[in-house]
Amino acid sequence: MIVITTLLVFGPHLGNRFVTLDDGLLIYNNPAAQEISIRSLRYAFTSYDPELYVPLTVISFQFTHLFFGLHPLGYHLVNLLLHCTSSVLLFWILLLLTRRKFLAFFCAMLFAIHPLQTEAVLWAAARKDVLSGTFFLLSIYLSLLFRREGRRSFFVWSIAAFALGLLSKVSIIMLPAVLLAIDWMERRPLDRAVGKEKIPYAILSLLFGIIAIVGKTQNIRSSGPLQTMLLAVRSTVFYLEKILWPTHLTVIYPQLGPVTLASSVFAVSVLVLLVLIVATMLLARRSRAACVALAFYLIMLLPNYTNFSKNGFLFFASDRYAYLPSIGIFALAAGGALALRERLGASMKASLTVVCALVIVALSGVTFAQGSTWRESEAMYRNSLAIYPQSVLVRNSLGDVLMKAGRREEAKEQFARALALDPTLQAGHVNMGSYFQQIGDFDDAIKEYAAAEALVDDRPSLSIDDLGAYYFLGGLYDQLGKTDLSIAQFRRAVEKAGKFAEPHYNLGLQYQKNGRTEEAMMEFRTAIKRQPDHIASHYHLAGIEAERGLLDDAIAELKIVLSLAPNYAEAEKHLREMEGMRR
Repeated sequence: MIVITTLLVFGPHLGNRFVTLDDGLLIYNNPAAQEISIRSLRYAFTSYDPELYVPLTVISFQFTHLFFGLHPLGYHLVNLLLHCTSSVLLFWILLLLTRRKFLAFFCAMLFAIHPLQTEAVLWAAARKDVLSGTFFLLSIYLSLLFRREGRRSFFVWSIAAFALGLLSKVSIIMLPAVLLAIDWMERRPLDRAVGKEKIPYAILSLLFGIIAIVGKTQNIRSSGPLQTMLLAVRSTVFYLEKILWPTHLTVIYPQLGPVTLASSVFAVSVLVLLVLIVATMLLARRSRAACVALAFYLIMLLPNYTNFSKNGFLFFASDRYAYLPSIGIFALAAGGALALRERLGASMKASLTVVCALVIVALSGVTFAQGSTWRESEAMYRNSLAIYPQSVLVRNSLGDVLMKAGRREEAKEQFARALALDPTLQAGHVNMGSYFQQIGDFDDAIKEYAAAEALVDDRPSLSIDDLGAYYFLGGLYDQLGKTDLSIAQFRRAVEKAGKFAEPHYNLGLQYQKNGRTEEAMMEFRTAIKRQPDHIASHYHLAGIEAERGLLDDAIAELKIVLSLAPNYAEAEKHLREMEGMRR
């Protein structure tokens, strides 16, 4: 029943497309997610995405691509099947813990079909959340089987499942604390034997915690301790509100006002959180199960408190972060319904069962409707815009989608409104410049690109995301035949972010285009030094070497290209031609 209901609610949305928000970064524009090879596996285990360490998630994308190519249906289907598996595992976990089928079934159903789960299930890039969630619940289930049956193999497999979950996403790092809470709930003596049992889990948590901090360094530094704490409090209360009343759900929750206790939303959130903490402590005396359920919600949210800042914007919540923590509130609700049911007569028990069924039906309807907001990028952003019309990020992102669809005037309107809200939005100026360039208004395009460049030019160093204005302005100058000005822009990008491969590669392309092959080769080699697996630099360097008669060097570069990208047809073609010429 759990699986059938879940498939009925989410299944009609399997035909949703990919969305521009991270699906390209992680899937359809990510070569490592589209092949299974030594190179792609090495990349998966030695890189971030760009800030999360999720090698098993990348590998899962590789296998999905093997069977489905880049058809979105396959990626959505795998997410849905993982979610169904997690829902069934939750049922069995609660049945082992409580021996109450009603409680286990009602809680698992709430978890399976609640509208708040829509993002994790229907967003292809959220694979890391549902995949890690499945391994998290499997680890708990195996741990419980180990305690009940004493078979050592269950304990070993539980640790293995936890490790696989951490390789999918580190947000399940609090599992050791959850297992200790379950021990306390079951009145198991918290002695040395229990502590020794938790050591392997703790070691894995510590190891992956260190790995996670390395990837999140920039995010952690981007907001101060007080700001982070207040946003954490707001998000905790916000998720609780959306679990109880799941309306106005969206992929983006921008923090639009100042983050201060003087703001009523933060002051109220602090008060509500204090009440939750006090309630948790009071419940410890009356109902250990209820105490653990509420503590589970609070504990499982902790790893997400480093995710409030991205690309210069603040966000106070993301629905997928409540994917596992929500189980605590669902369990609390199911336990409350069970306690009420056991106090009622037979006829009233039947009425309560009907009420619970109606709750499931109502939530399923809301979830089904929410799923349509994920059908494609425009629908996703328009849903966000309806809820947060003052969000410059949403307006700029929607404009970008409209521009790519060829709807320039609609895009211009969104860019203009975004810039009216925030004139310092660099991406807005770049996009507006692109609009003017496409309609042939080059003077206004130059003004917009220059305005975008001025917003970051005084910074001592820039990230890759800050370089768009230099590239676009350089490209426009090149289009207008102003070669010196064009190259100067690409040089400026190198001066600002020369530690990355991309600026050197782009400057190399400009040199190559203008016949300055020595300088082009130098830039391509520098790009390769910065990033040895930069395929495009190897490929273009091979082209110049071939033109200069350096066939052996060119062949060596093309072999590197094919070792990095075995399906690169053009590289394979040129390699065969050059080997034929050498013979």
